[in-house]
Amino acid sequence: MMRFFKGSDNYSTGYQWSQLADPPVWVMEAAKRWYHHQNVPSYDGVRHFVGKKYLYLGFFEREGQGNVQWYFYRILKGRHPDMLLEKLKGAVSRYEEAITCQNAMLAKNPDDPIALQTKAIALKKLERYQEAFGCYERMLKNNPNNPNSWNNKGFVLLKLGKYEDSLQSFNRALELDPMNSWVWNNKGTAVHKLGRPEEAIDFFERALRIEPKYPDACNNMGVAIKDLGRYPEAISWFDRTLTINPYYAWAWFNKGLSFSELGNDVEAMACLNKAVELFPHPSIIELQKVLKEQLKKPIHDYSEIPRLLGLMQSEIPQDRVNASYQLDLKAKEGSAGDIIREKPFDTFFSTIKDTAPETRRNTLWILGNLGYHGYSYEVAQSGIIPEVVAQLSDSEEMVRAAAAWSLAMLAEAGQGIAVADSGAILPCIHILNDKETVVQECAALALDKIAFFGSPEPVVQHGGVSPLVKLLEKPHDEIRCRALWALWSIAIRGYSDEICQVENSITALKLSARDSNLEIRKAAVSIIGLLSKTRDKAFLEKKDLEKILLICVNSRSNRVRGAAIWAAGIWADEGLGQLLIQAGVKDAIQSLLNDRSRVHVFYDNEHRWKERSIGCISKDVIEKLTQKPQANVIDPCKPDYRTAYFISQNLLQALEKNNLIKAQAFIIHLEDVVCEEILKEVGQKRDLLLLCIDEGINSVGDEFINEVNLLKEKIHRKAMRKS
Repeated sequence: MMRFFKGSDNYSTGYQWSQLADPPVWVMEAAKRWYHHQNVPSYDGVRHFVGKKYLYLGFFEREGQGNVQWYFYRILKGRHPDMLLEKLKGAVSRYEEAITCQNAMLAKNPDDPIALQTKAIALKKLERYQEAFGCYERMLKNNPNNPNSWNNKGFVLLKLGKYEDSLQSFNRALELDPMNSWVWNNKGTAVHKLGRPEEAIDFFERALRIEPKYPDACNNMGVAIKDLGRYPEAISWFDRTLTINPYYAWAWFNKGLSFSELGNDVEAMACLNKAVELFPHPSIIELQKVLKEQLKKPIHDYSEIPRLLGLMQSEIPQDRVNASYQLDLKAKEGSAGDIIREKPFDTFFSTIKDTAPETRRNTLWILGNLGYHGYSYEVAQSGIIPEVVAQLSDSEEMVRAAAAWSLAMLAEAGQGIAVADSGAILPCIHILNDKETVVQECAALALDKIAFFGSPEPVVQHGGVSPLVKLLEKPHDEIRCRALWALWSIAIRGYSDEICQVENSITALKLSARDSNLEIRKAAVSIIGLLSKTRDKAFLEKKDLEKILLICVNSRSNRVRGAAIWAAGIWADEGLGQLLIQAGVKDAIQSLLNDRSRVHVFYDNEHRWKERSIGCISKDVIEKLTQKPQANVIDPCKPDYRTAYFISQNLLQALEKNNLIKAQAFIIHLEDVVCEEILKEVGQKRDLLLLCIDEGINSVGDEFINEVNLLKEKIHRKAMRKS
């Protein structure tokens, strides 16, 4: 059994599809099914037309029953297609003519199902629903077991405001075809019209289980949720609708309504402008005018923030959800300072544990955005970061993801040490294996920011490298990309050896460097460049990584090509230039000296990304490759006090456990990342520690531990000044 053009009878769908430059896949698939059923010779020649106009009518009269089909066949045969297409566009709009044509056919055969169906569609387009109802009644009299006729009868009853009667028709249609997503959606609409949005949501869910990318059902789900006052959740449904079909005018309209209810008139206006552009319906234009008046008021209404903070303490859960969502919008839109001025953290300590997961999520978003917009110090000083960390184990995925994202923003904003000290590392590593991909992605992002803006030391010491490498096996591009950049942050801060030691890490990086996703390739080849800093250079000679560099240097993608040349430069710095020359990498780079394409590459000495032309980067690398290899000398004037802080923490823990051998390894590592007076003090502590080990003393004593603790605090102050 075949259904014609699912969704085409929706009151706005036909118009919207008529505006499409490139119709969605499901539209074209529906059209192809109809063509196959009618034995039409081809559809490629009128693909554009099918998405725009053919669906608008529903389907054409059979050959000999009107001008439309004649034009259609002539276009398919390639005879004057442009001229005929114009005539065809006019023909499909002549619904009255179509009705007259079908009446003539029905005079000969009153029960002709195609003529009745065509007439009913034209009547619906003209909003003559009572007459359309009569057509479906006649069709059902002749074929009472046709689910499409029952569904269409229910639809016109819905339009006539006879909601209970329409439900009976939809129920009968579902008895005959329980897997018809269109009927479940229509039934949900009828129930919603009867004032039962909670029940309607169940029916929309049934429709979406059958057809997850059904835009009408997504939109209607959002409307039902909006009518329950759950505006942030409704917006997420409208976003989902617009992901499926960005030209869905009513989804833009409903999203604008939801933003308006949340008090965000700027976002609401942007949505309504888009809706009017797609479909200038009077109700959309009217709301647009109202919002224009609203926007004439001052943008910053400081009095609104205390009101929202008050509502976040309301006894009504939905008030707390809506208020926290609006406050997050204000944090993003330039009012972060005004929020901080109101001393909001007592409220946040309460709402971060709210019974409603949406409120918990929104609070985490607020904290992340406050940090991102310049108030990370205030967030850290409030003592709330451990509470954020606690939400990494929340039962709701939206909360876990928001907690990881918030920690990432705070780390990037200068609180990398505070975030790591709050115990975030182990929970973030744990949720790298979360069942939800968005949580995995946010966890990798958090570890990336902690490693880059804080230090990789705690991530490495807690075993974070191996789970990140494991993520490279995931099928999701977003997760692999996040994991790669986290590994890059670990490598760029001097921990390449730890990546090399993970089983299958090299193979995973080689595969990633040849991935179809360009950002994944860029990240992977950048890490391959940093692996040259490993202590065991012979390890690289056995892995054929120079061949991967050659492939990426020859890439057609600017970003991949630029990253590969940058990586080759690091290999040259590490004395591996001969490997590159033998593999042909130098010759490949030589051919790019005149390449003016601009890319971003990282300069470790400046600790920032810079934009340069590929030709200039190539010139620098060629110079390195033509010079004699020089031993890699560690610059004692470039300390890393953030890493030193975490190493000193590990040193203290080892001393407190009387593990002097492990403490020796940490103190030697500490000497590599400090300088001047701190280096002298570390040297003194190292000599005393080695003396204890040589003498067979098992404990250094409390006084020595206290001195190391004071040293750690000095390093911490240095680290905070350098952040």
